[in-house]
This record gives sequence, C-alpha cells and structure tokens, in this order.
Amino acid sequence: MSLDELSQYAPELLSLLPDKVKRDQACQRLQNGYGFSREQASVLVSILRAGQSKGGATSNSFLVTGQEVK
Repeated sequence: MSLDELSQYAPELLSLLPDKVKRDQACQRLQNGYGFSREQASVLVSILRAGQSKGGATSNSFLVTGQEVK
C-alpha cells in the first residue's frame, strides 16, 4: 500500500491515540507486529498530532517526519 493510501487513515487513528506514548506504542506495534516499515507507520500514526508542532505553531496538515501529508 502506498504512503498516500495509508495517509487517508491517519485522522481516524489520531483521534483514537490521544497522547504521544500511545502513538509511539502504535508505531512500534505496526512495525514489529505487522511488518510495516518505519515510514509507513509514521504516516499512519503521526509523531505530532494534527495542528501541533514542536515550536507550538499550528497547522491544518499532519506533520510526519518533516513532511506534510496531504
């Protein structure tokens, strides 16, 4: 499955994973339990929640390892 196809599921997953610890655990489970690559897991479960960034600025797009997923 392509990264673009996976990214369509990110909003729903983010609503189910409210904090960083749960998102980190989900990424690890996707990689170790289901064989997803690190990139695929990070597209599905964004490191930063929608609208948040490390600098505190807000955005309407998801931030995934420095890239915007549209």
